Amino acid sequence: MNGLDIVRRVFERLRKPSDTALPYQTALNTVREVIAMKKLDLAMSDQNSLAATSDWFTPSGADFEISEIGADNILLPVRLESLPIDSELERGMNVPLVNYEVLDTSKNGAASFYGFPMRIVFSDTLDTIQERKYRLIYETDFNDAGDLPTAIALPDYFAAMVAVEACYQLVDLVEDDGPEFANFAKSVTPKWLGEISRWEEKWKKYVYTFKGKAQVPKRTMFDNSSYLPRTRYFKG
Repeated sequence: MNGLDIVRRVFERLRKPSDTALPYQTALNTVREVIAMKKLDLAMSDQNSLAATSDWFTPSGADFEISEIGADNILLPVRLESLPIDSELERGMNVPLVNYEVLDTSKNGAASFYGFPMRIVFSDTLDTIQERKYRLIYETDFNDAGDLPTAIALPDYFAAMVAVEACYQLVDLVEDDGPEFANFAKSVTPKWLGEISRWEEKWKKYVYTFKGKAQVPKRTMFDNSSYLPRTRYFKG
């Protein structure tokens, strides 16, 4: 499963909001939360998924394949940290992550991920980024089974399910008070709920047939999430 492709689908279904209206990091975090719920359903963790952390690295270029840093099985980049190359601090400063399509217009110091195999690209020049070191925090793909006796490979078929659940959670977070977007949100929200309901039936069947190390909790997207009444676009 390609996590960046899921994020791309989310932005397309939300009609490609700007990074100001919907920060890319917010979309990443939401997709990660949905993926974590699916991992919980498959009993991969007790409460949430665990992110992996790469070693510190100095980029070989301003645009390169992420496998060069020694990280593999990446589903979704979560956070990129940076420090001066001679720093001995244990934790770096967060590098702003933005949608690849708007990287050229972003402030200096931003980065983006794109492509398959996954690549990372920086808005700063090569001279600038080679004066610093970076490390990547990322969500691993589903086939990283750890101590499970049976490897888990979530079919790409379910990528659309993750995308629509993320869209449903994000639509109220888009900072667009215009009437056009308000009408769009009012129209599409019930459609997405219906789509989520249809996906739930397919997901339940997949969870039921999964063979893991423990009994699979009988949870769904609605069980794992508690939603407040959605009144933003329905005020009288």
